[in-house]
Amino acid sequence: MAVSELRELVSIPLREKIPHFSGYLDDTSVTDWFKQAERIAKGGNWSKEQMKRHFSERYTKLALSFQEYLDNPENLIFKNELAEIKQKTNERVRDFRARLEKLFVKAYNEKLFRSANEDMTLIRNDILKNAFEGGLKTELHSGYENRIPADADYATCVTTATDIESILARKKSISQNRHSEISAISIHQGLLTNDVEDLNRKFEGLNSYDNLDDRPIREILAVPGVYSDNGQPYTDTPNFSLNSRTVRFGNNLTD
Repeated sequence: MAVSELRELVSIPLREKIPHFSGYLDDTSVTDWFKQAERIAKGGNWSKEQMKRHFSERYTKLALSFQEYLDNPENLIFKNELAEIKQKTNERVRDFRARLEKLFVKAYNEKLFRSANEDMTLIRNDILKNAFEGGLKTELHSGYENRIPADADYATCVTTATDIESILARKKSISQNRHSEISAISIHQGLLTNDVEDLNRKFEGLNSYDNLDDRPIREILAVPGVYSDNGQPYTDTPNFSLNSRTVRFGNNLTD
Protein backbone atom coordinates (compact mmCIF):
# COMPACT_ATOMS: atom_id res chain seq x y z
CA MET A 1 0.00 0.00 0.00
CA ALA A 2 1.37 3.40 -0.99
CA VAL A 3 2.10 6.02 1.63
CA SER A 4 -0.53 8.38 0.18
CA GLU A 5 -3.20 5.65 0.42
CA LEU A 6 -2.22 4.91 4.02
CA ARG A 7 -2.49 8.58 4.93
CA GLU A 8 -5.92 8.71 3.33
CA LEU A 9 -7.15 5.80 5.43
CA VAL A 10 -5.80 7.38 8.61
CA SER A 11 -7.49 10.69 7.79
CA ILE A 12 -11.01 9.17 7.54
CA PRO A 13 -11.77 8.95 11.28
CA LEU A 14 -10.28 12.40 11.84
CA ARG A 15 -12.42 13.84 9.07
CA GLU A 16 -15.54 12.78 10.95
CA LYS A 17 -14.42 14.85 13.95
CA ILE A 18 -14.61 18.05 11.91
CA PRO A 19 -17.97 19.74 12.63
CA HIS A 20 -20.34 20.47 9.77
CA PHE A 21 -20.67 24.03 8.55
CA SER A 22 -24.13 25.10 7.40
CA GLY A 23 -23.48 28.71 6.51
CA TYR A 24 -26.54 30.01 8.37
CA LEU A 25 -26.29 33.16 10.48
CA ASP A 26 -27.03 31.30 13.71
CA ASP A 27 -24.22 28.86 13.00
CA THR A 28 -20.58 29.39 13.88
CA SER A 29 -18.62 31.79 11.68
CA VAL A 30 -16.57 30.35 8.86
CA THR A 31 -13.38 31.64 10.52
CA ASP A 32 -14.10 29.93 13.84
CA TRP A 33 -15.15 26.77 12.06
CA PHE A 34 -11.97 26.77 10.02
CA LYS A 35 -9.72 27.15 13.08
CA GLN A 36 -11.39 24.17 14.72
CA ALA A 37 -11.05 22.11 11.56
CA GLU A 38 -7.44 23.14 11.14
CA ARG A 39 -6.52 21.97 14.66
CA ILE A 40 -7.88 18.52 13.82
CA ALA A 41 -6.05 18.46 10.51
CA LYS A 42 -2.73 19.43 12.09
CA GLY A 43 -3.17 16.71 14.68
CA GLY A 44 -3.41 14.20 11.84
CA ASN A 45 -0.49 15.78 9.94
CA TRP A 46 -2.66 16.39 6.87
CA SER A 47 -1.26 17.91 3.72
CA LYS A 48 -2.81 21.11 2.37
CA GLU A 49 -4.40 19.07 -0.40
CA GLN A 50 -6.10 16.83 2.18
CA MET A 51 -7.28 19.87 4.13
CA LYS A 52 -8.70 21.45 1.01
CA ARG A 53 -10.61 18.29 0.07
CA HIS A 54 -11.83 17.15 3.50
CA PHE A 55 -12.84 20.58 4.74
CA SER A 56 -15.20 21.15 1.81
CA GLU A 57 -16.77 17.74 2.49
CA ARG A 58 -18.08 19.08 5.81
CA TYR A 59 -20.19 21.84 4.20
CA THR A 60 -23.93 21.33 4.52
CA LYS A 61 -27.18 23.05 3.56
CA LEU A 62 -26.64 26.71 2.64
CA ALA A 63 -22.88 26.42 2.74
CA LEU A 64 -23.04 23.49 0.34
CA SER A 65 -25.31 25.39 -2.04
CA PHE A 66 -23.06 28.45 -2.07
CA GLN A 67 -19.77 26.59 -1.82
CA GLU A 68 -18.34 28.28 -4.89
CA TYR A 69 -18.78 31.69 -3.21
CA LEU A 70 -17.14 30.69 0.04
CA ASP A 71 -13.44 31.05 0.76
CA ASN A 72 -11.39 28.29 -0.72
CA PRO A 73 -10.13 26.15 2.21
CA GLU A 74 -6.58 26.66 0.97
CA ASN A 75 -7.10 30.43 1.09
CA LEU A 76 -8.36 30.09 4.64
CA ILE A 77 -5.09 28.38 5.54
CA PHE A 78 -3.11 31.31 4.18
CA LYS A 79 -5.40 33.82 5.88
CA ASN A 80 -4.82 32.12 9.19
CA GLU A 81 -1.05 32.19 8.58
CA LEU A 82 -1.29 35.88 7.69
CA ALA A 83 -3.12 36.64 10.94
CA GLU A 84 -0.38 34.90 12.94
CA ILE A 85 2.70 35.99 10.96
CA LYS A 86 5.67 37.16 13.05
CA GLN A 87 8.89 38.94 12.16
CA LYS A 88 11.88 36.67 12.69
CA THR A 89 14.68 37.60 15.10
CA ASN A 90 17.25 38.61 12.46
CA GLU A 91 14.74 39.56 9.75
CA ARG A 92 14.83 43.14 8.51
CA VAL A 93 11.61 45.14 8.18
CA ARG A 94 11.79 45.19 4.38
CA ASP A 95 12.14 41.40 4.26
CA PHE A 96 9.28 40.95 6.71
CA ARG A 97 7.14 43.23 4.54
CA ALA A 98 7.95 41.21 1.41
CA ARG A 99 7.08 37.93 3.12
CA LEU A 100 3.84 39.38 4.51
CA GLU A 101 2.70 40.73 1.13
CA LYS A 102 3.51 37.46 -0.61
CA LEU A 103 1.30 35.64 1.91
CA PHE A 104 -1.43 38.24 1.42
CA VAL A 105 -1.53 37.49 -2.32
CA LYS A 106 -1.90 33.77 -1.58
CA ALA A 107 -4.71 34.42 0.87
CA TYR A 108 -6.65 37.10 -1.04
CA ASN A 109 -5.32 36.98 -4.62
CA GLU A 110 -3.24 39.31 -6.75
CA LYS A 111 -6.25 41.34 -7.89
CA LEU A 112 -7.05 42.63 -4.41
CA PHE A 113 -3.39 43.34 -3.71
CA ARG A 114 -3.05 45.60 -6.76
CA SER A 115 -6.57 47.03 -6.94
CA ALA A 116 -6.86 50.83 -7.13
CA ASN A 117 -10.52 50.72 -6.14
CA GLU A 118 -11.12 52.87 -3.06
CA ASP A 119 -13.05 50.22 -1.13
CA MET A 120 -10.57 47.48 -2.03
CA THR A 121 -7.68 49.76 -1.04
CA LEU A 122 -9.19 50.34 2.41
CA ILE A 123 -9.74 46.61 2.93
CA ARG A 124 -6.20 45.79 1.80
CA ASN A 125 -4.74 48.53 4.00
CA ASP A 126 -6.54 47.31 7.13
CA ILE A 127 -5.56 43.67 6.60
CA LEU A 128 -1.90 44.45 5.88
CA LYS A 129 -1.61 47.03 8.68
CA ASN A 130 -3.06 44.71 11.32
CA ALA A 131 -0.83 41.82 10.23
CA PHE A 132 2.26 44.03 10.06
CA GLU A 133 1.82 45.68 13.47
CA GLY A 134 0.87 42.40 15.11
CA GLY A 135 3.96 40.70 13.72
CA LEU A 136 6.66 43.29 14.50
CA LYS A 137 9.38 41.96 16.77
CA THR A 138 9.43 43.17 20.37
CA GLU A 139 12.58 45.32 20.16
CA LEU A 140 10.84 47.68 17.70
CA HIS A 141 7.62 48.12 19.68
CA SER A 142 8.62 50.96 22.00
CA GLY A 143 10.03 53.31 19.37
CA TYR A 144 7.33 52.38 16.85
CA GLU A 145 4.41 53.03 19.18
CA ASN A 146 5.85 56.42 20.18
CA ARG A 147 6.08 57.58 16.57
CA ILE A 148 3.21 56.02 14.63
CA PRO A 149 0.00 58.12 14.25
CA ALA A 150 -3.25 56.36 15.12
CA ASP A 151 -4.64 56.91 11.62
CA ALA A 152 -1.47 55.83 9.78
CA ASP A 153 -1.90 53.68 6.69
CA TYR A 154 0.06 50.52 5.92
CA ALA A 155 2.78 52.32 3.94
CA THR A 156 3.38 54.75 6.83
CA CYS A 157 3.61 51.83 9.26
CA VAL A 158 6.32 50.21 7.17
CA THR A 159 8.27 53.48 6.81
CA THR A 160 8.09 54.20 10.55
CA ALA A 161 9.23 50.69 11.50
CA THR A 162 12.11 50.96 9.02
CA ASP A 163 13.21 54.26 10.59
CA ILE A 164 13.12 52.76 14.09
CA GLU A 165 15.15 49.81 12.86
CA SER A 166 17.81 52.18 11.45
CA ILE A 167 17.95 54.19 14.70
CA LEU A 168 18.44 51.04 16.77
CA ALA A 169 21.12 49.82 14.38
CA ARG A 170 23.05 53.12 14.74
CA LYS A 171 22.77 53.01 18.53
CA LYS A 172 24.06 49.46 18.55
CA SER A 173 26.98 50.42 16.30
CA ILE A 174 27.88 53.42 18.50
CA SER A 175 27.69 51.25 21.61
CA GLN A 176 30.01 48.66 20.06
CA ASN A 177 32.50 51.36 19.02
CA ARG A 178 32.52 52.84 22.53
CA HIS A 179 33.08 49.41 24.00
CA SER A 180 36.03 48.91 21.66
CA GLU A 181 37.47 52.32 22.58
CA ILE A 182 37.08 51.63 26.30
CA SER A 183 38.79 48.27 25.87
CA ALA A 184 41.67 49.93 23.99
CA ILE A 185 42.02 52.59 26.71
CA SER A 186 42.03 49.93 29.41
CA ILE A 187 44.77 48.02 27.60
CA HIS A 188 46.79 51.24 27.17
CA GLN A 189 46.37 52.11 30.83
CA GLY A 190 47.48 48.62 31.75
CA LEU A 191 50.65 49.06 29.70
CA LEU A 192 51.31 52.46 31.28
CA THR A 193 50.84 50.96 34.73
CA ASN A 194 53.38 48.26 33.91
CA ASP A 195 55.85 50.90 32.69
CA VAL A 196 55.41 52.96 35.87
CA GLU A 197 55.90 49.91 38.05
CA ASP A 198 59.05 49.02 36.08
CA LEU A 199 60.42 52.56 36.59
CA ASN A 200 59.65 52.39 40.30
CA ARG A 201 61.59 49.17 40.59
CA LYS A 202 64.54 50.77 38.79
CA PHE A 203 64.50 53.82 41.07
CA GLU A 204 64.36 51.56 44.09
CA GLY A 205 67.46 49.83 42.76
CA LEU A 206 69.25 53.17 42.35
CA ASN A 207 68.32 54.17 45.87
CA SER A 208 69.88 50.99 47.22
CA TYR A 209 73.18 51.90 45.50
CA ASP A 210 73.02 55.41 47.00
CA ASN A 211 72.61 53.88 50.45
CA LEU A 212 75.78 51.87 49.94
CA ASP A 213 77.75 55.08 49.18
CA ASP A 214 76.37 56.75 52.30
CA ARG A 215 77.68 54.07 54.69
CA PRO A 216 80.49 55.44 57.03
CA ILE A 217 84.05 54.52 56.03
CA ARG A 218 86.24 53.19 58.85
CA GLU A 219 89.22 55.50 59.50
CA ILE A 220 92.59 54.02 58.58
CA LEU A 221 95.13 54.51 61.38
CA ALA A 222 98.89 54.11 61.17
CA VAL A 223 100.51 51.62 63.51
CA PRO A 224 103.00 53.50 65.62
CA GLY A 225 106.65 52.57 65.06
CA VAL A 226 105.96 50.16 62.21
CA TYR A 227 107.13 51.00 58.69
CA SER A 228 107.08 49.32 55.37
CA ASP A 229 110.02 48.96 52.98
CA ASN A 230 109.22 52.21 51.28
CA GLY A 231 109.44 54.09 54.54
CA GLN A 232 105.68 54.72 54.89
CA PRO A 233 104.02 54.04 58.21
CA TYR A 234 102.35 50.63 58.33
CA THR A 235 98.56 50.89 58.82
CA ASP A 236 96.21 48.54 60.61
CA THR A 237 94.43 47.88 57.30
CA PRO A 238 95.90 44.95 55.39
CA ASN A 239 97.78 45.96 52.32
CA PHE A 240 98.01 43.29 49.65
CA SER A 241 100.42 45.20 47.42
CA LEU A 242 103.50 43.18 46.42
CA ASN A 243 105.64 46.20 47.40
CA SER A 244 104.59 46.01 51.01
CA ARG A 245 105.38 42.38 51.79
CA THR A 246 108.40 43.37 54.02
CA VAL A 247 107.83 45.15 57.26
CA ARG A 248 110.58 46.76 59.31
CA PHE A 249 110.43 48.24 62.74
CA GLY A 250 111.67 51.71 63.76
CA ASN A 251 114.82 52.35 65.78
CA ASN A 252 112.81 53.44 68.76
CA LEU A 253 111.69 49.85 69.39
CA THR A 254 113.76 47.84 71.80
CA ASP A 255 114.28 44.13 71.86
